[in-house]
Amino acid sequence: MEEHTVANRGRAKRKSAQSAQDALLARTLQQEIWNGLRGKKPKCEELGIDLKAEKKRGASSGGGAASTDDCTTLSGRKVNLRKSEAEKQEGGAKMLKHCVGKNSLGFLEADARRGCSRTGSVCDVCVQQLAHEITKGSGIVVIRGAISKEAAAKARKAINKLTLAEEKRGTSLEGELGPSHHRIFNLLNEGPPFTNLITHTLIFNVLSRVIGSDFTLGSFSANEIGAKCPQGPAHVDYPYSMLESFPSDPLACQAIFCLDEWTQARGATRVKLHSQKQKEHPDKDDELETVVEGQPGDLVMYNSLLHHRSGPNSTQTSRIGLLVQFLAKYVRPMEDQVRGVKAHVKKGADKRLRQLLALDCPFSTAGT
Repeated sequence: MEEHTVANRGRAKRKSAQSAQDALLARTLQQEIWNGLRGKKPKCEELGIDLKAEKKRGASSGGGAASTDDCTTLSGRKVNLRKSEAEKQEGGAKMLKHCVGKNSLGFLEADARRGCSRTGSVCDVCVQQLAHEITKGSGIVVIRGAISKEAAAKARKAINKLTLAEEKRGTSLEGELGPSHHRIFNLLNEGPPFTNLITHTLIFNVLSRVIGSDFTLGSFSANEIGAKCPQGPAHVDYPYSMLESFPSDPLACQAIFCLDEWTQARGATRVKLHSQKQKEHPDKDDELETVVEGQPGDLVMYNSLLHHRSGPNSTQTSRIGLLVQFLAKYVRPMEDQVRGVKAHVKKGADKRLRQLLALDCPFSTAGT
């Protein structure tokens, strides 16, 4: 009797081990199916499993050919590959493919063109990662394809129109880097596409975790680095540029919408990763080794305390970006966003734009 019991235990252990192996193989096969194999050799082939032969074996044994969507046969035993809805939801966090990852330069990128699987957008987990990267990580993130190339082209066309109008009126504003550097302000008065860009959902989702849910707009302008424009000095942005010592809570964050190809040759922004943690001003001649390149439609977001500069444009073509400064609500804006915006723009402002302009702030100067 004792020998019979031991034998039964041995068979039970072998059966349990085989069941565990079958379950592992089933999960592997399911993952391959969900991933569409992506042109790679399926894991089942790497493990020496011939699905066609297994199906034939199952059919000849009377089980019929099993669909790979529902089940398959492993050594004559059927293994279910289709999870119930409850199981899918329970394992959702594990199956979710996030669109955020660290690039070869050492900072986080998100791909808004595909978003996180099953959501079609950048999920809350990834948004939290981006916010943490801006404050505690490298200090900068890039969101690829935050806006479409068509939207970027539309904004670029609008900037060209404004530039020609200023030149015709003789009011063109030369930037601090010389005649090949050009700035255009008061973009909100032009309405869309500019009002749509600064109320971008990703900006609100990320910055609400960086500088508070009721952050405001400090500055908004187009920045053109023209042909043969020299590089700019290393610096930190307002309000840190006005301070000798820095508080622990983040005060501001910058955003750049790339409207042109953003390359090293065309003067792409250069940064010193993690420098926001030093809480100090850079020397204007500091070498900043990381070049942040991008394509039209990409969105760059960085801590205003991060050391950065524009690079030299060695080409014969200019590159334009939209520079946006966001502030904690208690920081005084660089530009008077309330008085500087036309009445019809304020009247038609949605909830997000009203927040950025502090129109609903109890101490707003909107009526003065």
